[in-house]
Amino acid sequence: MVTNPNNLNIKLDCHEVFQILPDPVIVIDGQGQIVMTNKSIEEVLGHSPDEIVGQSINILMGAEDASHHDSYIAKYLQTGKRNILNTGRQVFARRKDGEFVSVYLRVYETQLEGEKHFVGLLRNLTEEEEAKGKLDSILKATPANILFLSKNLEVDYWNHFTPDLLEDDYLNRPIVEVVKNIDKLELLKLFDRHQWDSKTYEAEVLLFDPSEKRTMHFSVNPIMSTPGSLMFAVLITDITYMKRMKADAELASRLLHVDHLVSGVSHEINNPLTIVYAGLSRIKKKVLGEFSEHPKLEKLLSHLENTTDAVDRIKNVVHALRGFSRSTYVKDVADHCNIANVIEEILHLIRRMYEVNGININFQHPQEIGHVKGSKEQIQTIVMNLLSNAKDAMENSSYKKLSIELTELKEEVRLVVTDTGHGISDEIGDKVFNHFFTTRDPGQGTGLGLTLTHGIVKEIGGDISFQAANKGGTRFIVKLQKMT
Repeated sequence: MVTNPNNLNIKLDCHEVFQILPDPVIVIDGQGQIVMTNKSIEEVLGHSPDEIVGQSINILMGAEDASHHDSYIAKYLQTGKRNILNTGRQVFARRKDGEFVSVYLRVYETQLEGEKHFVGLLRNLTEEEEAKGKLDSILKATPANILFLSKNLEVDYWNHFTPDLLEDDYLNRPIVEVVKNIDKLELLKLFDRHQWDSKTYEAEVLLFDPSEKRTMHFSVNPIMSTPGSLMFAVLITDITYMKRMKADAELASRLLHVDHLVSGVSHEINNPLTIVYAGLSRIKKKVLGEFSEHPKLEKLLSHLENTTDAVDRIKNVVHALRGFSRSTYVKDVADHCNIANVIEEILHLIRRMYEVNGININFQHPQEIGHVKGSKEQIQTIVMNLLSNAKDAMENSSYKKLSIELTELKEEVRLVVTDTGHGISDEIGDKVFNHFFTTRDPGQGTGLGLTLTHGIVKEIGGDISFQAANKGGTRFIVKLQKMT
């Protein structure tokens, strides 16, 4: 019973204020009885104020919460130890129809008629959660990694769990702790809060995956989630393939210029070589005519032969270089070629370079071998990529031997390229023919050589595989269709 008229007026005034509040407000006494509420309670929970005033607050709770609530109040009144007072949390309130609705509850303590009372402010989260669910569906359908960070750079949300990028337990942890295999210092520079303004900050960060190195693009956008509350939206995009494709396009452009350069240089070399060759022929003829009885005739002729052989070698290298350059950019009309001749031309170009690097090349093939399906351009690409791959594999080997073997069978010609390099481990064996896969450092390889080789072999109806060599290293086996 209210005995003080002033208190009655205060209570009535509070009641009028409560009625115009958009969110439900519930006041309970120390026994957990509802003494006051507003009309908004009916919209959210289905109860009118008249229906629940005087009843236990437990009717708005689930069975488990209701069974403990009275003891919580009694314990607080006895000890004064706060658990949820003056703090907010998400709970589920029971509606009149028995359904549960998600609400945000904040509880305060107050004095009413000299006794402790508790005021609960509720905010219906249903619409927010529906909107969040729709946004979450949109974000999860987005292929890019999107995350939201608090002002302390802790992860509040991430749309995709990416195991090779992210630790399992990432929520509410600093971003620099949960992104795996990444340069932490570079990431910290990106999130240096002294730099923040309204601009977007971007950076490329290397991700050191156990099997490859990838480049991640971080785009960081400061946003205001609520007035005065700063957070950051971060878009993470894997741009490894894009960068490698760009590098490959630039390489192709440079090779096109090299093609034109080779044509010009070959012409300039061939002209003086023709003069040198003719001069050597005249000298040899004169020596044989005028010095036929000279005691050092054989030695002199030997020097002339060596010089002539050197000139022939230069001419052959230039010829092979021009042929290889043209076939790179001019599509062959013929759909078959002599693979032994193609390999010989390639060896004219690279043998000396490989020997300088300590690599001994051994090429074995039958004296007569049939043509294989595939243009000269295609076979050149297959062979060059396999030889280049073998050369790279033997870079740190103490013993360097490169074996090339052609075997003619009934319906196929088999090309076997064997090196004495570091071999291919089981961990990367299934990735060897993948696009952009490389074990070399950034800038040392595009990771396209074996992919391109695999594609060409399949295109011309062949097959390619690899296995460990007997004494270490790797053996690549290419089976090509024999043309009849």
